[in-house]
Amino acid sequence: MNTYCSIVHTKELAKVEVLISSLRKYHPDAHFSILVTGLKKKYKTKSVFHLNNCSYYFYDESYLPYAAAETYKKYKFSDKFRLAMVPVFLQMLVEIGLEKVIYFDKDTLIASPMEQVLSQLENNYTLLNVNGWPSDPNKDPIGFQRIFLDGFYNARFLCVTNGSAKALEWWSKMTLFQFEKSRRGYLYNYQNYLNVFPTLFEGVEILKDPRLGVCMENIKERELTISNESHVAFIHLTKELIQYVRNSSNDYLKTEINTYFQNLERTTLPEFV
Repeated sequence: MNTYCSIVHTKELAKVEVLISSLRKYHPDAHFSILVTGLKKKYKTKSVFHLNNCSYYFYDESYLPYAAAETYKKYKFSDKFRLAMVPVFLQMLVEIGLEKVIYFDKDTLIASPMEQVLSQLENNYTLLNVNGWPSDPNKDPIGFQRIFLDGFYNARFLCVTNGSAKALEWWSKMTLFQFEKSRRGYLYNYQNYLNVFPTLFEGVEILKDPRLGVCMENIKERELTISNESHVAFIHLTKELIQYVRNSSNDYLKTEINTYFQNLERTTLPEFV
């Protein structure tokens, strides 16, 4: 069995519900797993809630890998907690028998079918997506430096299998070792640990297709490829990207973002919220 997944606080659960809806536009039978944090006390008696082909996991150290307890202890009062739980949650999903797991950050909109990703997972254990930082230091010296400061690969989109367990366990340990804003960078360095995946672990493939993810960090590098005909796979809707698009002339992205917010307002949340 395969699953798509994300991690979210209950206050932002609507974003994941819209993410699921956008995914099922192209994959109507897709199963989705969500790790929910900040749950109301009366639901703490459950560890998982199944609804509409979704599995909502509530933070519980009894079923999560050992690293979860240490991660919670170290980061529970920090905005780092959700991000630090990414390798822990992915490790749990592959250990309970899910064959292919595709992770999206909560602020993601699926814009086309995911066949390219699914097909590449047939022959690989782990798929990493390049961040797409500016590649010309003469045009954007600060953006170019982020290749080295903020990581080669995007931790907001990851594809793993049961062959990724050792890599995920190692990544969990590294986030416990150090989890800070990268030096002179903008993002947390938890995604910098992905830089060494191809050298430390077998079966790691790098996705280089620029249509596989649009976010504020790579918008300048990829903007020419973003249109109705380009079949962008997904868009990471940060506040910065939304503001940028609203001031741009890209009608395709404007339409996608306007539709996203309309769906966000209409979303019905599960009963445990």
